[in-house]
Amino acid sequence: MIAETWLARSAGVLTVYCQAGSYAEDHLDEITAQYDKALRGVCAALGVDPAALPPISVHLSPFLEPGTNGRELSATTRVDFDRNAIWTVVSSESPGDNPEFALTHLVLERAFGPGLPEARFWADGLAGYLAGRSGASYYAEAVERAKKMREEGQLRPLVNVVRQYAERRSAAATTIAAAFVTYLIDWRGAERYRRFLTAARAPNGDAFTRAYGRPLPGVDQTWVRRMEATAQAGGGKTLIAIRGVLPLLRPYALQVAGILVTIILGLSFDVFMPLAIRFIIDHILTQRPTGFAIPFLGPAGTRIERADQDNVLYGLAALMVFMFLLNAVARIRQTSMTASVSQGINFNLRMRMLEHIQRLPIAYHSRTPATEVTQRFFTDIAYVPAAFSGGIVPIVQSGLAILIFSFTMFSLNPWLSLVALTGLPGFAFAARTGRATIRDNQRETARRSQEIQQSIVENMNAQVLLKTWNARPTVMERFREKLAINRELNVRNMVITSAFGRASTLITNAAQVALLVIGGLIVIYSGGQDLTPGGLFAFYALLLRLYAPAGTFAGALQTLSLSADGLERLGKVMERDEEADPPNPAPIGPLRDAVRFEGVSFAQVKGKNLLKGFNAEIRAGTTTAFVGPTGSGKASLLQILPRLYDATEGSVTWDGTDIRAARRDAVRAQIITLSQDTFIFSTTIYENILIGCHVAAESDVVAAAIRVGLHDAILALPNGYDTVVGDRDTTLSTPQRQRLAAARALLRTDASVVLMEDALSAVEAADQREIEQALRGPRGSRTLIKVAQRLTAVTDADEIFVVDNGAVVEHGTHDELLDRGGIYTQMIRDELGEAAVSGARQAARRLSKLGPFASLPPEVLEETARLLLYAERRAGEVICRQGTMGDELYIIGRGHVEIVVEDEEQGEERIVNVLGEGDYVGEISFIRRTPRTATVRAQDKVELHVLQRLDFDALLERLGAGTVAQLEHTAQERIEDTRRKLAILASARSTVTVTGPSGISGPGAAVVKDESREARVGHADG
Repeated sequence: MIAETWLARSAGVLTVYCQAGSYAEDHLDEITAQYDKALRGVCAALGVDPAALPPISVHLSPFLEPGTNGRELSATTRVDFDRNAIWTVVSSESPGDNPEFALTHLVLERAFGPGLPEARFWADGLAGYLAGRSGASYYAEAVERAKKMREEGQLRPLVNVVRQYAERRSAAATTIAAAFVTYLIDWRGAERYRRFLTAARAPNGDAFTRAYGRPLPGVDQTWVRRMEATAQAGGGKTLIAIRGVLPLLRPYALQVAGILVTIILGLSFDVFMPLAIRFIIDHILTQRPTGFAIPFLGPAGTRIERADQDNVLYGLAALMVFMFLLNAVARIRQTSMTASVSQGINFNLRMRMLEHIQRLPIAYHSRTPATEVTQRFFTDIAYVPAAFSGGIVPIVQSGLAILIFSFTMFSLNPWLSLVALTGLPGFAFAARTGRATIRDNQRETARRSQEIQQSIVENMNAQVLLKTWNARPTVMERFREKLAINRELNVRNMVITSAFGRASTLITNAAQVALLVIGGLIVIYSGGQDLTPGGLFAFYALLLRLYAPAGTFAGALQTLSLSADGLERLGKVMERDEEADPPNPAPIGPLRDAVRFEGVSFAQVKGKNLLKGFNAEIRAGTTTAFVGPTGSGKASLLQILPRLYDATEGSVTWDGTDIRAARRDAVRAQIITLSQDTFIFSTTIYENILIGCHVAAESDVVAAAIRVGLHDAILALPNGYDTVVGDRDTTLSTPQRQRLAAARALLRTDASVVLMEDALSAVEAADQREIEQALRGPRGSRTLIKVAQRLTAVTDADEIFVVDNGAVVEHGTHDELLDRGGIYTQMIRDELGEAAVSGARQAARRLSKLGPFASLPPEVLEETARLLLYAERRAGEVICRQGTMGDELYIIGRGHVEIVVEDEEQGEERIVNVLGEGDYVGEISFIRRTPRTATVRAQDKVELHVLQRLDFDALLERLGAGTVAQLEHTAQERIEDTRRKLAILASARSTVTVTGPSGISGPGAAVVKDESREARVGHADG
């Protein structure tokens, strides 16, 4: 069958097939040569003779048939191990996979037998390495891509990648496999890797540790350190740290000069003491002639007689005490000034960084983990002043000490000085070797510590998820792996540090032995002429002082290396461009006319527009809403208008001024932004509210809390307004958090626009309307812009813009959009059901038939109907309760409600009526502003249209006193009519069904059972 439909080319054990007339036929010779070369490379890497392999067939097909046998290596390649065949797609659109992947798995299977799924990572890593060696640019660049992943924080621990690779093979994971295997082969050779790969295919324990002598996490961190070291161009160099710190010392020039003076004064004591001891031994105790003149005693060559010994010794002791005190004052002063300068640098750098971070674009904050910023702020900045206090100052002090002590020793005996100085090269070698190793470990420790810190923060923030999903074992396993790596790093650091200390001690001890032996011989054979006994003792004391600065010098170089790394990482943050303002900014004041979006396009990521040709006009003093399907781009307005991001095309104008021509601070000063998630600072509730205006008086803060309905909840807390809360604190519920954000906004009296993104989604609808009315400011002077997902929150907007696919597709009022039957209507149907569309129009008609409203002019009725909100209630849910204020009027669109009156004498509830579709509830208490005389409860699922007191009062304020009086008159007539009917019922002393309007309900009937309750029931208004 194959011979009839397929063409073939052979190369050794390989036979490559393709269909006649296909794309593969035109490239058959080229593909065959490619597979032959790949097979030879795979066999060489695995130590297999190609001639010993059974025949291998490769089938090049335009597509893979569903019934093709074999294991799927990728979407376009399968390997049939039973038939020793490879099936791969080759077409003009898909020129084929790299043959190394399929051949590596096939040769491994034929030569070494079936392997564990966990070994696939290592096989693909070898295949990627070989593909890169063969010229495949994608895999040749795997090492560079892995470095980039490390720099961007995308390089996961190898243990996790290997564990998941058997089930989930991704491009990123294959890149890591190819890069790491390249490192292993370059490090220990191909032969060792071959032995490891064949061992890893069998279930025989930890093959990696046996092959490489270290567990995988340890080699992983070595690999990462190697990548980091190659990425540090010039990093860790002493001169880089010094050049970076010197400009920071300019404000402290006088203090730096003072530190240098104290260093010299301190070293003078260190030189004086050995020479003083030499003088005591040689000239006071042994009475050798002095080699220099002594004041009050005699010229050079004078012997100190016994009668003068005491006085000379006392004088020398006094000089020693003076030098000691001078040294003590100098050392203390040096420490004080060094600390002052270093902490001044620390303070200035942290303030500069904080100021810089505040001015960075929002894109930086959204993409940078908080732990990375804190790492730069605390660890990296701390390295910079350490470069001065632990680097430059010790180097200067140690360098001067080595020079002064060496000169003094040469003055005593040049040849013995050469013996003493022979240990310094050993010191330098040990310091250089240890410094490089410790620097690499410190870098890795800092990176791993940052990972652990980030994991802890994530763990704290995800406790609800972890507990509800029982994910603790998985999280603990990940923590165990990270802590194990950190433990190994710390052990390695301790071992290296200890080894360096031991080497320093051995070098010092060897120099001491050599000095005493050789120096003693010089004293003996020269008879004290070339070196006196006191000179030998002074030499020994100077040697100890010489090697101590040498150790300090090495430690200072290590500190400078770490400081250079910290400066480099800090520089990457400080070099980021800040938000820029135009050189001559245009003035921006309170919104008077309109905000206009004109042809605005916006993309956070190049090529992925969230807005495309967006046009909208927001008139000052109005309530404007933006709605649309999820991902439509409406939320981008929250980023463009306050200039968190700028439009990539088009313009946004504020009273005719392009906001990009104004200062960002000036634009943001006019806008209050309220999001769905309210951030709570770790301070008191009072201070949290003051975020809106830090100079507000206490009375203003309390008034704002009362206005948003938060005051009583705050007083119920243990410490009231002084209760300390935090962002992860549960003291405040989500609705209370949103009310707190609204209280902050009320203190911002300078802003003219309120921008809301579902900012009150957790607050009850009635309270939401009141808060929004408060946010509008006095006489509705502020402009309210709502970006909402919940459509019931925007039905009262003056204009609603429907956004889809980044552009405005509809706009108008709620009723206008419903009449058009477009996307908005469909969204209403999807969210609230069909009744919310058809019922809105019916509710408007029913409102015109309601007694108190029937006398209103048509245009007033139309405006009133536009205020109606849609709501749903479940069976048994209370709609309104007896005794509460009548702030809402309900029109029943679908379902039934029961009117319930509480019997005060018997303590029972009594159902006095049942209302259904088309009825209305609560009109009397609504108009008269009186408490409700009955409870209304849903009997089944009920759909309601609600008129709220706050909205209706705003309408009445515009209509004038005449309309209000007319409503009051109509309502009073209805009450009097109800009383007359009840009087008739009372005289009959029997149960009567009263039709027509009543205080209890709309056109339904009121059932009154006895005379004693006629009056009260007649006024029961739900």
